[in-house]
Formats: sequence, structure tokens, C-alpha cells
Amino acid sequence: MIIGHLTSIAHLQAGWESGYLLILLIAVCNALGRILGGALSDRIGRLFLMRIVFISQAINLALFFSYRSIPALLFGVVIAGLNYGASSSAFPAITADYYGLKHFGANFGLLYMAWGLAGIFGPLMAGWVVDHTGRYDGAYLLAAVMLLIAATISFTLKEKKHLDEEEIPFYADL
Repeated sequence: MIIGHLTSIAHLQAGWESGYLLILLIAVCNALGRILGGALSDRIGRLFLMRIVFISQAINLALFFSYRSIPALLFGVVIAGLNYGASSSAFPAITADYYGLKHFGANFGLLYMAWGLAGIFGPLMAGWVVDHTGRYDGAYLLAAVMLLIAATISFTLKEKKHLDEEEIPFYADL
């Protein structure tokens, strides 16, 4: 949602006509977040990393409406990019931890398909909100609530290191 609307957000919230530069910043932070997130998940656990990502991104999005200056937008974009990258590195590892490697391609494919659908519907939802209200506030709030739901769900899971192949469910075999 943020990536697809950054230039509009910069223009609407900070009056910044060069907001397209934020795309470069979020791309660099995304790459850095993948490296840092991968290293961090090996140290603190993938599930704990995802909880940090979900909660910090929820806070960032809940505050995003208040980022009305260029420095504030830069801060919000850095946090969003680092979190996006960290989750990009953790999701494949979490998939392998919970479902093993036997059907990793199919299992991760399902997760990645859901991520892709969110990449379509998130920007569409944000566009609809701004078209009807003239602001992104509702879209930020909805995304923050969904992230808090994801964080809450993560607390129902137990950290997994490895499953034996016999224990691994594979839903494509149904």
C-alpha cells in the first residue's frame, strides 16, 4: 500500500513534489531489511522477528498520517522499508520451519500468492479511501489494525525449529 502510493502521500501530506525519491529510499531500506532481518531472525527466532515487524509496522502506519514534513516522511518510509524487507526474509524461513522442505515450493507459493494478493488489494483499498475522503488516514488505520491482528495471531503459535517429514502437512495433496 505504501510503496504504490508514496509519491501521492508525499504530495498530499507534505506538499513535496519530489516524493518519487522516496521510492529509491524504500527500495534501499527493503534490501537492507532483508539482510538485517535474516541475520536477526537467526539470533532471536523467526516468530519473534515477525512479531516485532508486525507491531512496529502497525505503530508506524498508525502514525503515518502525522508524517507531514519531509523528515517525518523519510522516517516513516525507512521503518516501512526495513519491516517489509525483514518480513521478506523471514517468511520463507518460517514456512520451512513449520512445514519442512519436502513441499516447500508449494507451501511457500501459497503464502507468496497471499502476499501478492495483498499487494494488489492494499493499494486499491488505499486509492478508494483517498478518493472518497481526500486523505489516507483510513487506509493507514485499516492496515495497522490488520497488522495488529497478525501480531495477535502470532502469539498463538509456538516457535518451531524443524518438523520431521512425516509430521508435515501438505495441503496440495488434498
